[in-house]
Amino acid sequence: MRRTLLLSAWLPIGMVVLALLRLAFDPGFAPGPAAVTALPAMVMGLAFTWPAGIPLTLALERLHPRSLPLTVVCAAVLCPLSVAAVTVGGLFGPIGIWAYASFVSLPAWLSLGLLAGIERLRATRQAS
Repeated sequence: MRRTLLLSAWLPIGMVVLALLRLAFDPGFAPGPAAVTALPAMVMGLAFTWPAGIPLTLALERLHPRSLPLTVVCAAVLCPLSVAAVTVGGLFGPIGIWAYASFVSLPAWLSLGLLAGIERLRATRQAS
């Protein structure tokens, strides 16, 4: 579980990258005292996003031994989608963040379930 917590840091890192990209292309942004005073609130917001990355991280960890290509595809599609979803979910507070991130992780969990079912079916066919 400790490793999963560490690996789920991709979500807050993605949020920081998204914020930097948004600020870089905002012509009206001028760094100053207001940006510095907003920093603690931003860090607290990132504290809520870190656990929201755990469901997708767990799904990808469990999917990895079964199919590396499927894991890479799920990560490449669902991780950026999670960052965007969490940005929208943040409008509804911490529960929105966790709900949106969990919803986006569903395709990875469904892929894992399908692969487990296929492996189980192959095992029963080989046994008989």
